[in-house]
Amino acid sequence: MNRTFDIISTDGLTLRGRCWPTEKSCEAVICLVHGQGEHLGRYDHVAAAFNQAGINLLGTDLRGHGNSGGKRGHVPTFGILLDDLFQTLEKARAAFPSKPLFLYGHSLGGLIVLDYVLKRNTKLNGIIVSAPLLQLASAPPAWKLCILELCNRLRLNPSIPNGVDDQLLSHDINVARIYRNDPLTHHHITPSLASGMFEAGQWCMDHASELSLPALFIHGAADKITSPAATQTFASNISSDCTLEILPGLFHEPHNETEKTAVFKLLTDWILRTAL
Repeated sequence: MNRTFDIISTDGLTLRGRCWPTEKSCEAVICLVHGQGEHLGRYDHVAAAFNQAGINLLGTDLRGHGNSGGKRGHVPTFGILLDDLFQTLEKARAAFPSKPLFLYGHSLGGLIVLDYVLKRNTKLNGIIVSAPLLQLASAPPAWKLCILELCNRLRLNPSIPNGVDDQLLSHDINVARIYRNDPLTHHHITPSLASGMFEAGQWCMDHASELSLPALFIHGAADKITSPAATQTFASNISSDCTLEILPGLFHEPHNETEKTAVFKLLTDWILRTAL
């Protein structure tokens, strides 16, 4: 498979994909779904850790993100993100047939992964969910919710700041600096995406018991962007094979924390064990 590829979405957008193939014997394949405002290019070091363990990583920049087409931070419906993910998974299956296939989603990507597997009942070997956007760490003020509701009623989708403080991503100060100066990151979101996230998060919380895939949940205990408590509640309602790791002291991006080497070992060990 080429290291870069394109997917044409159902509504005609070009979604830019990347693949990081291992030079070792491939033991498993992971399809990565990144978070809101970022892009796949921020995961080169994650791919290197997976490759070292014999795991291929691939994914596409979400619509409205990175090198993919679309208005920044916007979706017409949340469900179209699931359609986009379906096409990415089909690309992975075609490129690496017969290999164990996993989904790995961070933040908004974690929510997309959960929404996808709960609604599409897809055949996967398992999922990794990192700091999922099931709920925000702090509820938005009432006035913001009123504006959001008004925009939705009037079908208005202006770009508004997403409110994410990049200093809360990691204790490593270089992470925030690089994020802020990255031309492919952004702080935009539209009412359509914002309301879609809230609705999908609540729906997933209500249907957690229906998850039937092996799952690894990781969440920094000191995350002030998405709620560790919501992740704990979700995981506690799962009856299938579920591993929950609440990581003491870590912020929103465990894979970018100073303890990332231990995080990578946790992820790769679980993947290889589950792929057997």
